[in-house]
Amino acid sequence: MKLLVFGGTGVISRAIVRIARERGNEVAVVNRGSRNVELPLGVRSIRADRNDRAGFAAALTEERPDAIIDMICFNPDEARQTLCLFREKAGHLIFASSVAAYERPYKSLPVREDLERPLLDTDFSYGRDKAAMERFLFAEMPKPGGAITIIRPSLTFGPGARNFGMLRQNYNVVRRIRDGRPLVMVGEGMMPWSFTYVDDLARGFVLACRNANTFNNHFQVLGARRQINLNATL
Repeated sequence: MKLLVFGGTGVISRAIVRIARERGNEVAVVNRGSRNVELPLGVRSIRADRNDRAGFAAALTEERPDAIIDMICFNPDEARQTLCLFREKAGHLIFASSVAAYERPYKSLPVREDLERPLLDTDFSYGRDKAAMERFLFAEMPKPGGAITIIRPSLTFGPGARNFGMLRQNYNVVRRIRDGRPLVMVGEGMMPWSFTYVDDLARGFVLACRNANTFNNHFQVLGARRQINLNATL
């Protein structure tokens, strides 16, 4: 399989690239080249900035991947850009969303994708924009061209990650431990949350590629136990 990853230098996308190569796939990454990250042997690097629409399109003109994983799509305009470039050239387009796109409070516990709705109005711009991206992609799923899949990670940890505190209180968590003070729990410690090791999540992305069970659908990919269940489904 020929896989093109938009990003490829972040915590999650680095693991996706590595695992995809370990499984024998031909992998290329496209990004701005602003991070000095050593890619696995055989991974091709394309330098382009998606904010430069014309330059980005020109850099990818000759690419004919079997699947796209877009890890740097944060709003409907960027999703539209990916579809315009590759809907007719790639058989499968996978977009990274987030559980931050879910409307609160949750309507199901454990949370089920089919029972939850994307956010509408919120001051949390990241979740709001991811939800808007999802609504655009849902409307595009019935249309002809490459299949679309949305994958929603939760809080991911692993090499290079700094997200170990609820609400990204990373440095405050360390400070309170050093000061001998109790940690602050969100929702009195009753708030449901799932932490995911980055390799578990990356395997979910790679296993979804060109898998008809994931076409025009949306999934949460969370911890190792749920990853095993996802593998059985895939």
